[in-house]
Amino acid sequence: MHPKIFQTLILLIFLIANPFLGFCDEPPVEIPFKNPVQPPVETTDQIIERYNIALELNPELAAGYYHRGKAYHAKGDLDLAIKDFDQLLILSPSDAEAFNNRGSAYNDKGDFASAIKDFDKAIELDPIYSDAYYNRGLAYDDARDFDGAIIDFNKVLELNPSDAQAYNKRGSAFHDLGDFANSIRDFNKAIELLPIYVEAYYNRGLTYYDKGDMEIAIKDFNKALEINPRFSWAYNNLGYIFLFKKNDHKTGCHYYEQACMHGDCKLLNLVKQNGMCKEGPS
Repeated sequence: MHPKIFQTLILLIFLIANPFLGFCDEPPVEIPFKNPVQPPVETTDQIIERYNIALELNPELAAGYYHRGKAYHAKGDLDLAIKDFDQLLILSPSDAEAFNNRGSAYNDKGDFASAIKDFDKAIELDPIYSDAYYNRGLAYDDARDFDGAIIDFNKVLELNPSDAQAYNKRGSAFHDLGDFANSIRDFNKAIELLPIYVEAYYNRGLTYYDKGDMEIAIKDFNKALEINPRFSWAYNNLGYIFLFKKNDHKTGCHYYEQACMHGDCKLLNLVKQNGMCKEGPS
């Protein structure tokens, strides 16, 4: 599980007329699985069509299933992606990358057991496959096995000590175990390696907030916004802190309005409905 944010719980809390909010379970920005699907020029539909034709001509073209499977994954057609990786593995049963890619699709489907099984096989075939360890760490984290996630992120960092994503994700797992000292240490290292890492600033802010260091949390949320001024989740968190923790309605409502300006009006509308911010168009 990733560091928490306010979005889900605020809805529930408002429904039961309790003004105090908490964090929910999703990160602001999902760093994608390594080996992400990034078609360089063609759209995913164009890639799919091209390999549909190629596979009609040659049903045993392994590269066709590989590229079409990745395009389906990018498009969100996870079952079709898995079907293509299944076929690829029939043709190339020792292809570690195919197991890794199918595991990523299973994980995005929420089938963590199948994902972990595929990452296990990828690692068995290639014991120094850093991406597979990273992706298995994400799957363990999503399955709430934070200790398992940390072990895999440790292995990624053993193989690549400069992997900022692994530090960020390990920091999230430490956070969910309540180990704030190690969590902050890892976010610090991620930021040292990648000074414009928005998610690491944001996640560190969440950890400082849970630790009781509200002023430092505010600085980290503001830093995330300095890097990405369209980041509505940080605006919403600042709105919560100022409105509910500092009793500064003007500033809190301003941050909620900023979140709304960048496409997320749910929380602004809720605080308006409860008379905490002035009514107006959103």
